Amino acid sequence: MDKLEELGIEKNTVVVFTSDNGAPMTDDPTSTVRGTNLPLTGRGYTTAEGAFRVPTIFWWPGTVPAGTVSEEMATTMDFLPTFAQLSGAKVPHDRIIDGKNILPLILGDKGAETPYDVFYYYYMDQLQAIRAGQWKLFLPLKEFVVHPYFKPGEDNQPLLFNVVNDISSSHNMAAEKPEIVKRLSELAEIAKNDLGNNGQPGVNQRSPGKMANPVPVLMR
Repeated sequence: MDKLEELGIEKNTVVVFTSDNGAPMTDDPTSTVRGTNLPLTGRGYTTAEGAFRVPTIFWWPGTVPAGTVSEEMATTMDFLPTFAQLSGAKVPHDRIIDGKNILPLILGDKGAETPYDVFYYYYMDQLQAIRAGQWKLFLPLKEFVVHPYFKPGEDNQPLLFNVVNDISSSHNMAAEKPEIVKRLSELAEIAKNDLGNNGQPGVNQRSPGKMANPVPVLMR
């Protein structure tokens, strides 16, 4: 009997370790009382890198090569289409599926890259930032509920970070890379039209799911 059998785990079992968001943190970024996201900046439940980027481990003996590492961007939304392909299930084609198949990243295929050309960071229904490749742009905003950088009433200008080389997002390169600011700003306008922004619905924004005649589970 091998180790997997001793643990009651079948050999075709995939185990995934990850988190839905970064730590809430305290005012002291080094404190571990509520967790810390260092060296990433920002706390959980914001659009900061420390809120979105989390570690992920795939354990699948004999399939996922041991010791392989991928730094490509993927999301938990990708689990649905990826596991659907692994199980032989068909992903619906009559609706928009947010996730993408990331099996090449999981299997460590040579040259595998993120399936995302662009990624949008929303706080509630407000688009606050956008990423393409190594660049992440925080859009200039006058009003917001929560923001990792901006302060109410200030002249908040665009912030551009190279989130690959500058993992702490400490060097604003907006003034040095105006062409990138322009390109990402244009992509942001496409996102607002597609997904909506600040109460304005987007053309592909889905209505919330509803259940006919809902019954409280605890009262059954």
